[in-house]
Amino acid sequence: MEKVLLLFIALIFSIVGVSAQQYTVSGFVRDGASGEPLIGANIYEPSLQIGVTSNQQGFFSIVLPAGNRILQWSYVGYYMVSDTFYLGQNQERTVELDEDYYIEEIEVEADPLGPIPDEPSTPNTLNIPIDQLRTFPPVFGEIDVVKSIQMLPGIQAGLEGSSGFYVRGGSPDQNLYLIDGVPVYNINHSFGYFSTFNTDAISQFQLYKGGFPARYGSRLSSVMDVTLKEGNKKDFSGAAGLSFVSFYGFLEGPIIHEKTSFSLSARRSMPGILNIFNPFIDLNGNAENSANFYDVTAKVNHRISDKDQLTASFFRSKDIYGSSLTEQYTAGSSRIEEVTEDMVEWANTTAALRWSHVHSQKLFVNYALTYSEYLFNIRSSYNQVVQSDSGRNETNYVIRYFTGVRDFSAKADYEFTPSAKHRIRFGGIYTKHYFAPGAIEANFQGPRVALDTILGPSRRIVSDELAAYFEDDIRVNTRLRVNLGLRLSSYLVNGKAYLAPEPRASLRYSVNANLAFKTSYAFMNQYLHMLSNSGLGLPIDLWFPSTENLGPQSAHQVTAGFVRTIRDNWEMSLEGYYKRLKNVIDYKEGSDFLDVQNNWESRVEQGIGQNYGVEFLVQKKFGNARGWLGYTLAWNRRKFDNINLGNWFYSRYDRRHQINLSASIPYSSRSAFSFNIVYGSGYPITFPYGRYLDANGQVVFDYQQKNGYRLRYYFRVDVGYSNTKENTSGLKQEFILAVYNVLNRSNPYYMYIDFDSQTGAPSAKEVSLIPFFPSLTYRLSF
Repeated sequence: MEKVLLLFIALIFSIVGVSAQQYTVSGFVRDGASGEPLIGANIYEPSLQIGVTSNQQGFFSIVLPAGNRILQWSYVGYYMVSDTFYLGQNQERTVELDEDYYIEEIEVEADPLGPIPDEPSTPNTLNIPIDQLRTFPPVFGEIDVVKSIQMLPGIQAGLEGSSGFYVRGGSPDQNLYLIDGVPVYNINHSFGYFSTFNTDAISQFQLYKGGFPARYGSRLSSVMDVTLKEGNKKDFSGAAGLSFVSFYGFLEGPIIHEKTSFSLSARRSMPGILNIFNPFIDLNGNAENSANFYDVTAKVNHRISDKDQLTASFFRSKDIYGSSLTEQYTAGSSRIEEVTEDMVEWANTTAALRWSHVHSQKLFVNYALTYSEYLFNIRSSYNQVVQSDSGRNETNYVIRYFTGVRDFSAKADYEFTPSAKHRIRFGGIYTKHYFAPGAIEANFQGPRVALDTILGPSRRIVSDELAAYFEDDIRVNTRLRVNLGLRLSSYLVNGKAYLAPEPRASLRYSVNANLAFKTSYAFMNQYLHMLSNSGLGLPIDLWFPSTENLGPQSAHQVTAGFVRTIRDNWEMSLEGYYKRLKNVIDYKEGSDFLDVQNNWESRVEQGIGQNYGVEFLVQKKFGNARGWLGYTLAWNRRKFDNINLGNWFYSRYDRRHQINLSASIPYSSRSAFSFNIVYGSGYPITFPYGRYLDANGQVVFDYQQKNGYRLRYYFRVDVGYSNTKENTSGLKQEFILAVYNVLNRSNPYYMYIDFDSQTGAPSAKEVSLIPFFPSLTYRLSF
C-alpha cells in the first residue's frame, strides 16, 4: 500500500511539476474600447518561451518561475502590451488592448535557431478574423461566415449557392454547429443560399476539421464553434445594413457601466426578393408566392464580481415559404372555386444560461444550462366550394409532414493550469433528447365524410446522452507540444445502452521558428443521425437517434502535415488525412422520407466508408493585400450490403479536385478590390448509361452503378469593390458592390431525363441555377 501511495504522489508531482519557486499570473484580456473579452489572446514570456491563450471569457493563467519576468499580451489587429516586473508572488492582472486599425506589412526574418513560437498542439483548426470577412466579395450581398469557410481546403460547398458544407467527405449531420456552446441543427436560410449566422453579432468562430480535442464530441467531421458578442460595457455602438436580400441591425451597450452589457441583432429578408432564388416554388399562372426569413440573437452579460460572471444568450431563426393558387370556373349551372395552398417552414431556437467562476488563479469553471430546438413542417391544403341551384357543398383536405428534435442540457467545463507545462481541461455534459422522427397527418372533410388521422409513424423517442472528458495540453519543451485526451460517451434509448471511450491525441513539433510538423489521431462516436431527402437544398432533415436496431456512427481519423512560415507574412501548409467510418447511413434503395408504409428504422441502411486526401494552403495573413490559395485532392467512398449490389461507390460528397483562390487588394486607404475563384470536379450522381427493352417490351434504363456518372466541373469567379467613409464623430459608411459568377457560367445543378413531346425519345437535360448576379450592400456603423 505504501508503494502504491508513493507511486501516486510521484505521478501527481510529474503532472503538476511542483516547484516552490513558481508563481501564477492570471486575469482577463479585454478590448480597451468595449470591455469585451478577447478570445484566444496570446500571453507570452519571450525569455522562457512559455505562453498560453485566453479562453472564451478572456481568462488566462500562466505559471512562471520567480525572478525578473517579461510578459507580452497580444491579439491579431491590436497593439501589443508588454510589462517587465519582478515575480515573487501570485499576481492578478486585467489587461486591456487597443485596436490597431492599420496592420502594417511585417517582414519575417526569424533566426532558424532562435526562439520557437509557442503554438497550440491541436492541428486542423481554422480561425478567420470577422473583420477580414468584410474584405471579400459578399454572396448576393450577404457577408456570410459559412461562405468564407467554404473557400478553404478540405471544405466543400455542396451544390450551387448552398450554405451548408462537407468537411473531408463527411455528411452534413457530421458537423457540430455551436452558438455559445449550444447545438444548432439547421444553419440554412432560403433553402441553403445563406446561413443563419449574422456576422455583426459574432465575436469569434473556430472550425475544427476532425481530430478535435476531447472537450468536443457527438459528431464525426467537424466542429464550428461560434461565440456571440457579450456587448460593449463602456459605450453604445451598433450597425445597420441593407442589401438586395435582407435588412439588418445590431446594437450593443452597457446596462450598468462596466458591469452589465447587452448585444442584440436582428435580420429579415426583403419582401418577395427571395423568390428569384427559389426553384422549388411554382411561379406559374395566378399563384401568389411568398418567401421570407428572419433571425434574432440576444445576449446579456453581468459581471457579478472580479471572479464571477453570469451570461444569458438567445438565438432564433425561421424560414417560411408559401404558394397559393385560386381558380374559379363554371361547370354546367355550378360555380366552382378551388384554392390550393402549400407551405414549407423550418425554425431553430437556442437558449443558454452560463455562470463563469474563477475558483483560484489556476482553476476556472463554466457551468451552463442550455436548450435547443429544431422544427420542420410541410403543409399542403386544398379547398373546393361548389355553388349550385341545389345548394352549397364544400370539400377540403390538409396534409402535413412534420419532424423535429428538442434538447435540454446541463454541463460543466473546468480549466486547470497546475504548471507551465500543463493546461488541463475536464468536465461533463448531460443531454435529454426528444425526437419526432417524422409523420404525415391528414385531415379530410367532404359533404358526406370526415377523416382525421396520422398516416405515418409519429412515436416520440426520448433518449439520454452523457459524456465526460479529460484532456491535457502538455508543453514537453520549447519545440514539442502534445495534447492527450479521453472522452467517455454513453447513450441510452429504449432500454438499449451504448458506451464508448474516445481517445484523442495531437502533436506539434517545431523544427525551428519557421517550420513545424503536426499529427493527430481521434476516435469519435455520433449517436444522432440525419437523413436528407434531396440534394437540391430543401431542408427536409429527418433527425433520429441510434436505437436498439441502428448503431451509432463512428470514425477513426489520422492526420499528418507541416506548416511553414515564409518571409513577408506568408504561411504554407500541407496536410494529409485518412478517415475510416462505420455505421454511416443512407436511405434504402426505393425509399424516401414520404414512405409512410414503413417505420423510419426500416427505411435506413447502414454501412462503412473511407475518406482520404491531401490539403494544401498558402495564405497571407497580414499587410495590405491578404488572401489564400487552397487545393484539395480527396476520395470519399461508401459501401452498403444492400445498395449498389454491395460494392464500393463514391459518395455524393466526393469531389476529386478543388481549388479556391481568395484575395483582397487595397486601392486606397478607403477602398479595396476583392475576388474569389472557385474550381471543383463534378459531383457524382446516379444516372442511366443506356436503355433496353424488357420481356414485356417496356423501356428500362440501365444505371449500372450508384453515383457512377459525374456532372461537369464547377467554375466560378466573383468580384467585389468596397468603399468606406468615416467622419470625425465616428460614423462609418460602407458601400460594397459585388458580382457573383461574373463570367455568367452555367454551372451544373442537377440532371434529369426529358422525353420529346412528339417522338417520345429520351434525352439528358442539365439544369443550372444562378447566372451572373450583381448586388449592392450598404452598411452604417457607429
